Amino acid sequence: MPRQAYYRRLFLVGAIWNWVAAGTFVLGYRLIFPILGMAQPVYPVFFLMFLGLCFMFGNGYHWVSRDLTRNHGIVKLGIIGKLIVFGGLTWAGLTGQVHLILIVPGVVDLVFAVLYLGFLRNFTTPEV
Repeated sequence: MPRQAYYRRLFLVGAIWNWVAAGTFVLGYRLIFPILGMAQPVYPVFFLMFLGLCFMFGNGYHWVSRDLTRNHGIVKLGIIGKLIVFGGLTWAGLTGQVHLILIVPGVVDLVFAVLYLGFLRNFTTPEV
């Protein structure tokens, strides 16, 4: 697969990942948390705002997928955000604050962060 097509798909899949993750928890956290043995958030507004930002980053990755030559700042912020999510979920899982299964989405975000870093290091703007 040509490099441009690979990166377009990477960012589209990243957008879908963020949209699905955010949507799943916005619509289902009241069911998902008890299944995982977790208490409901005391102030869900903060959790829901985080999910809103997660969804918005999905929009940013979609923009990058449509034009790989622009919006590299979104990619940089996304890398930082995904590393924070990985670190936060790993820490919370290992300290018993969340179910261990929630480390898995953190690992997925870590993989995306590494792949996005590869994009920033390897992508060159095609000649016009």
